[in-house]
Amino acid sequence: MSVYSGGAETVMPQIFTISNFSPEQIKTLADLYVKAGRIKASDNKTKVLIEELGATEYLAETVDEAFEKAEEAARDVVTALGDGILFVVRNIGVAVLEAIELTAIAILEAFEGRELPIIIAGTVLAITIACIFVLLHEFRTGPGGAGEYMAFNRPSTGDGFLGP
Repeated sequence: MSVYSGGAETVMPQIFTISNFSPEQIKTLADLYVKAGRIKASDNKTKVLIEELGATEYLAETVDEAFEKAEEAARDVVTALGDGILFVVRNIGVAVLEAIELTAIAILEAFEGRELPIIIAGTVLAITIACIFVLLHEFRTGPGGAGEYMAFNRPSTGDGFLGP
């Protein structure tokens, strides 16, 4: 809208909505919103975009300038989404490593001053578990002398842990 003031033409900004844009401009905006994940890549994405942005107003002097503002807003959404994903990817490894380090420090502080009893208990536990497995193996296969199995007492495939 042009206004003449003091002999000079002044262009006044107007309010534009998505209904003022051309079909090509709406299609371009719809593609940007699909890339940003704001709308789904359905068959009628322009209709979905019009429903989503129908009430959004752009203050500009021309329709093209209003479209540029809408396009810039859509690109900002895409950029913000990409920046957020990049931030997470860059920092997830650091966060995991810091969590592991803090866990190790907490465990060490919990066992501080009791290292020897804990080492002894761990060793006894490991030997006990090894003895249990050896005894179970001998129970299953029978006494074998020199590593041989007794007749008809060989383990077969597919049977249970302690035998048939």
